[in-house]
Amino acid sequence: MELLNNLLKTRVMKNSILFKEFKLSEDEVKVLKYIMSSYVKNDGIKEVEDILLSVFGANTLQKKLDNIGVLLDLKNKGYIETGSFIFDALNMSPKIRIKNDVTKLELLNSAITISQKFLHILENGLEYKIKEELVKPYMHYFEYIEDMFQKIQILLDFQTDKYLVTKNMNDLEKTISKRLELSSLDFPLANFFEKQKFSPKEEIIFLSVLSEEYSYFPMLNLRIVENLIILISLDNIEKFEARAMFKDNSRFVQDKIFEFETTVNMVGDNKTFTIEELYISDSILNTIEPDSKSKKKENKSAKLKELVEKQDIFELVEPKQDLESVVLPEKTKDILNTIVKQLDIKVINRLIKWGIREDGKGISARIIFHGSAGTGKTMSAIALAKTLQKDILHFDCSKVLSMYVGESEKNVRNIFDTYKELVKNSGLEPILFLNEADQFLTARSTDTGSSISQMHNQMQNIFLEQIENFDGVLVATTNMLDNLDKAFSRRFNYKVEFKPPLKSERVEIWKKHIPKNANYEKDFAIETLAEFKLTGGQIDLIVKNTAFKVATQNKPIFKVADFLTEIKLEKNTNFENDKIMGFIGNN
Repeated sequence: MELLNNLLKTRVMKNSILFKEFKLSEDEVKVLKYIMSSYVKNDGIKEVEDILLSVFGANTLQKKLDNIGVLLDLKNKGYIETGSFIFDALNMSPKIRIKNDVTKLELLNSAITISQKFLHILENGLEYKIKEELVKPYMHYFEYIEDMFQKIQILLDFQTDKYLVTKNMNDLEKTISKRLELSSLDFPLANFFEKQKFSPKEEIIFLSVLSEEYSYFPMLNLRIVENLIILISLDNIEKFEARAMFKDNSRFVQDKIFEFETTVNMVGDNKTFTIEELYISDSILNTIEPDSKSKKKENKSAKLKELVEKQDIFELVEPKQDLESVVLPEKTKDILNTIVKQLDIKVINRLIKWGIREDGKGISARIIFHGSAGTGKTMSAIALAKTLQKDILHFDCSKVLSMYVGESEKNVRNIFDTYKELVKNSGLEPILFLNEADQFLTARSTDTGSSISQMHNQMQNIFLEQIENFDGVLVATTNMLDNLDKAFSRRFNYKVEFKPPLKSERVEIWKKHIPKNANYEKDFAIETLAEFKLTGGQIDLIVKNTAFKVATQNKPIFKVADFLTEIKLEKNTNFENDKIMGFIGNN
């Protein structure tokens, strides 16, 4: 927290960041320093008289009135909150009741605490909403829209401070402009704004109403005209001027940008009040949202999530990284990329045209990942879903026996019936991911006299039938390909083996897993760690165990020796020992 340290350590107020960057006066910085010095010592509420005496030496009424304006200015800028002490009988501690409008004389008998806004600024710096990593090309149209919505967030965060609003708005504009320059996508909303030449306030109003289409600020109702006026106005004069933007002769009305809807509400006996709401006209909405399929996909994903939460068979997994983030042997990666290409709708249409595939089947594939435990099969399946832009439903097959004893046929069918029901009701076709499917896929038992063997064989027969008739993308994982029943082997049209990584690949795996914001010894060498043949799962566990140990040190510094100790422990306790394979990148 550079800003907090600077404030507490600065002796000459003109040298402080708050004075230089935030344009606060020396007296304002003195007051904030005094309050924060107490705040960090668990004394977050100060009486005004105490502040005036300690900071300004104000021991008479006149001196107090001469200096109390500094506190009033800080309150108006949103850095402090004022109120009066109340006593919390439950917690036996003083609290503060916030008071918004206050005069100098009222302020004399008040208490002061640091505002939530100023705490955010101290923790994150001046531009805590604008992240440096955002300066990269937009990968999706809605990323740009989300950036534009940050303009509204800035007003919500800094509404009482015109300087901070202007500063953050300008920086956000620069970030958006840079990202647009780097992007090759089409941005209908940017084209719309370029054509309309909205003023900054008009743009905020339009974005606010647009945000309601996405429920981006769920706790606010930014369709209501009165709320919009408050949002874009810093004082009463600006509120008066803002009202003119919604009158009959305004451009919003004349150009039919919005449709106005008025609701009359009753209060008490014969008393009414009206609420005026704005809706973007359909013609404009269609212009700025040509990619309506993407929005429908988001709505369908929300519906799928809701449906999954109501059942107890599948877990909906949100893919966070695609295949480009995977660290795997080149051959394995090439196979996965080939699968992606062959599942492209253009390729499928060609196959249908040639008579190789049946029309009306859509995208369909049955894939099996095989390799030792910890080699990245699960994470690769999830990364495949991200690359294919699909949701993924996870079913842990290791639980099937304990769950379905006595009702094997009914319940194995239930896996696929539930999947079909979710597809039907959500309108999506998520990947069906059967993790650790060994007991479904292994060779059938010849011991027909055993009830358990009969149940197991029956389960497999049903499973075989369901896979045969499955429409969609199915991914199964197994650790024991050698035991795979030949009948199942024929049902999978893609078989992907996860082989051991080369040393160069293990180096990349270590790089992705070790802490990014930590201190390392001078000659720390990842190459030394990469000499050991470990799975990605083992590397991940070793890094976490080492981190817990180093975190307890007074001066935490990662050393190669720390990792070597954990590597030795892991190899000595690993059940598979030499059966070690590759893995993908960080979770």
